[in-house]
Amino acid sequence: MAKIVFLTYDLPYPLTSGGKIRAFHLIKALWEHGHQVALISYSRRGDDLSDSDKLKEYCSSIHVFPRRWVWHPYNFLKAVFSWLPFPAVSYLQPSLKRFLVKELKDGSYDAVFFESFYPTVYLPAAKKYKVKTILGNENLEYLVYQRFRQSGKLFFLWPFLFLDNWKMKRIERRWWKMADLNLAVSPEDAKEISRVTWKSCELVPNGIDYEFYSRANLKKSGDPVLVFSGNLSYLANREAVLYFLEKIWPKIVGKVKKVHLEIVSKTKPAWIERYLKDGRVKLIQDTKNPVRDHLARGDIFVAPMTVGSGTNIKVLEAMAVGLPVVASPKGVEGLPVIPGETLFVEPYSEGFANAVLTLLSDVQLRSHLGRCGQVFVENNFNVAHINNQFVSNLGTFLNSSNSI
Repeated sequence: MAKIVFLTYDLPYPLTSGGKIRAFHLIKALWEHGHQVALISYSRRGDDLSDSDKLKEYCSSIHVFPRRWVWHPYNFLKAVFSWLPFPAVSYLQPSLKRFLVKELKDGSYDAVFFESFYPTVYLPAAKKYKVKTILGNENLEYLVYQRFRQSGKLFFLWPFLFLDNWKMKRIERRWWKMADLNLAVSPEDAKEISRVTWKSCELVPNGIDYEFYSRANLKKSGDPVLVFSGNLSYLANREAVLYFLEKIWPKIVGKVKKVHLEIVSKTKPAWIERYLKDGRVKLIQDTKNPVRDHLARGDIFVAPMTVGSGTNIKVLEAMAVGLPVVASPKGVEGLPVIPGETLFVEPYSEGFANAVLTLLSDVQLRSHLGRCGQVFVENNFNVAHINNQFVSNLGTFLNSSNSI
């Protein structure tokens, strides 16, 4: 049995985002294999910390520290006068660092698991102690921001974005090299990490609890509903929704008037308000209930991602529920899908809209794609199998001087 400190950028419960789902099931798998997990995480303004009660089943201890407001002046100053990029500096929390150092000093822990890029700001501190370090790499974060910068948006901030993106790439690659073991969610990400570090990178794909999602009580009635899920405060989700509303949605409603779009998000940013004036567009702000319940009301899931890295758990969730999916190539990056058989993949707005229209007009095709998607997820992305395989190998890594 190993004692592991597990750091996440957000409390991994309730399961309202891909990052939370991944972290929660990894913690659960570690517990099921007899390991002790001490969870260290962040809270944001307005968070209900009672959400951590479910995590007590799988964690020996839970310690939550406030994350600084992202637009706090200190974050701007720190980003300008340090090597850290702007998205990372709000995760600098002196009390968290003091607590982590105090825990590691007694030497009783075997490993520190940094589940994503953001809490990895404390990887250098952990390396000072005799403890193995694991870096989860939910995304190659610098690629997400690089692709956004290359999209040409916010061109007036281009010098700042270029510098910040350069800093992010530099520090992320440095952390890959520093960690004793790197994980990746897709073969493409694993290949890039191995190329930079000259070390093996363990592939641990995103997975979902297939049994839970496949038991969704479908409640389809009335006009057809398109669904998108994802926290709109995250850049990749914001860009996807803006792209869909600006480029694709007008083409769909120009042909089919009685169709609705439901966007499921933890947050409600100000920019979405003008799109909600269209009565057919609805934002469902939910921080408690599983996204499965909202997917069950839909007819088609859309994943028009334009930036990102890794794999999109949202696509796996929709397929497991039985929804047919229309996605951009970025929306299915890292997934071994067969376009046209398990889902539709369209790189351009015209083709994306036409694929949605085709599904809207053919109930049998929707049903067929939905069932094929379920089989695909059950066979390839059942989280219990994926995580059990990784955790079973973890002992080998902890008892050696090399990665798995």
